[in-house]
This record gives sequence, C-alpha cells and structure tokens, in this order.
Amino acid sequence: MKLPLIIRGFNCLKLLSFVCLATFSMISYGQFRVIGYVHPWKDAPDMTKISFQKITHLNIAFLNPDSAGNLVIPGGFDTLIKTSHQFQVKVLASIGGGSHNPYYATLLNDTNRAGFIDRLVKLSVDYNLDGIDVDLENDAIDANYEKLVVDLSRKLKPLKKLLTSAVATWNGEKISDAALKKFDFINVMSYDQTGPWTPEKPGP
Repeated sequence: MKLPLIIRGFNCLKLLSFVCLATFSMISYGQFRVIGYVHPWKDAPDMTKISFQKITHLNIAFLNPDSAGNLVIPGGFDTLIKTSHQFQVKVLASIGGGSHNPYYATLLNDTNRAGFIDRLVKLSVDYNLDGIDVDLENDAIDANYEKLVVDLSRKLKPLKKLLTSAVATWNGEKISDAALKKFDFINVMSYDQTGPWTPEKPGP
C-alpha cells in the first residue's frame, strides 16, 4: 500500500526537515500533515516567529522528567497551546529526544511505569493537549518501550488524544510491531549524511 509523505520540521530557532509516514488507519492515509517542533524555553516564546498558518501540528519538545519523575514544564506552556488552538493547530508534548535522559530507565520499569503514564495523561488533560509524542531513542528504547506505548495508548484513546512517535532509521528494528500499531502516525527521522561539516565527503 502506498503511503503519503508528510513534512515535519522545527519551526523555531532551528529548522530541520524530516520525512513522515502516516500509518495504520484509512483516515490517516488521506491526511497531509506539517509538523512543527518548538524547543523548551525559559520565558514564553515569541508567538510572531511561529508560522501557525503553515502547520497542522505543533510538538513541544522536549518535556522530560526530573529525578522525581515530574515533567518539567517551560514558561508560557499553556499560552502556546491556546494560541496554537486558535489557528486550529493540534498540539502534542514530545518526550525523549536524542539527548540521553538518565531517568527513563527507572521510570518505565514495571514498578514506576503506571505512575509516569498517569502523569503524561494528566498533563494532556490539564493543559488541553491533543496528545503525546514519544521520541525515545537509542538506549531509551529498551524492554519497557512496548509496555509504555501499549499502556499509554490504552489511557489516551478513550480521551480522544493522539499518540504519535518519532522514529530514527537506526532505531527502527528495536521497536516492535505491537508498539508501532498503537501510534496514530509516525514521523520517520532522516538526516543528511554529509554537508558543510564534511566537505571532503560528498554524498547524500
């Protein structure tokens, strides 16, 4: 089956492009998405620098836990969500990211996973988020990844919240089919293999 391509990008200080595939539902196949990523900030971001009219979804990246498992909320978080909704842009909180977070291994084990999922669900309800984006990468994709996704889906779907994922090509084989089937759509990360940083190595 041929799947549509979707463009995903950072829409704040940095702008990177990704190729995204809509998956697993007939509704998704007919939808085109432009997904912006905005990084955490200390103060409320300058809303005039975000092209809300050009995106369908905005992922706030990344909301990660502290040592106690509490999600660190940036300033102006609720204002950004409300402004996005005025432009009919769906807003998701992204967890994880390429940088290593030392607390996920403990938070996602069988003892703590349910409590952490409850925090994510409460966050989505309290701030009227449209869903949660799971961007766990590399060593954070362990034996508990599938359990996290399945259990989080079970809590979010009755609330009509989205569950999405960002998957790097080098992590794809680590994620089970059972987990992949729980996502409403998946952003497939694909980066240039060379550029101005390696002028002696031309290529893709």
